[in-house]
Amino acid sequence: MREDTSSRQVIFLGLLNYGVPTELVLFDFSLNAGDTLSSLGVSYPIDSVKTVSLLNGETRKKWFIQSPNNAYYIEGIGGSEGISNNFEVGLGFWEIPMCVTENNLSIWGNECSMILGLSKMSVEKESRVFPNPAENVLIIEREFTSAVDFKLYDLHGRVVLLKKLHKRIEEIDVSNLPKGMYVFDIDGKERDKIIKR
Repeated sequence: MREDTSSRQVIFLGLLNYGVPTELVLFDFSLNAGDTLSSLGVSYPIDSVKTVSLLNGETRKKWFIQSPNNAYYIEGIGGSEGISNNFEVGLGFWEIPMCVTENNLSIWGNECSMILGLSKMSVEKESRVFPNPAENVLIIEREFTSAVDFKLYDLHGRVVLLKKLHKRIEEIDVSNLPKGMYVFDIDGKERDKIIKR
């Protein structure tokens, strides 16, 4: 993928026509309402162009595509159907940009604290969570026995497991969770990542 700043387009290198590398337009930031975006070999009429405000106060253009699922894309952010999917693919709710940062500052989305910046979270370790990676069981060993909440989040910031901890050492069954990376939170104070395999 590359950006052509003179034409204000994002170009995607795809394999079309029996594996021949071909450059295709993914986003075109020079279009106006009534124009047509030819993206990845499909034409999409531009319904309207509006302005959106980012978290840092900047404004960007937002292009709305005439499609059954009201697809859109935002300059410098991405599209409602992900970065490289055609606009007609499904609802795309798992691929909507949840968090976009520039220079370590959030500019779009509200899930940045869960997806990014784990290395910057202040973690005063009062607990030990192991094994990491985990297969079926997570063991949580704490210094104290006060009741606290243990939350496990997926990378979209959704809580996938919630358990109240009461003992100094507790086991949590994670066997039914899909493989992947998760973020845990203990009483809102300790955060770190864990891998389920």
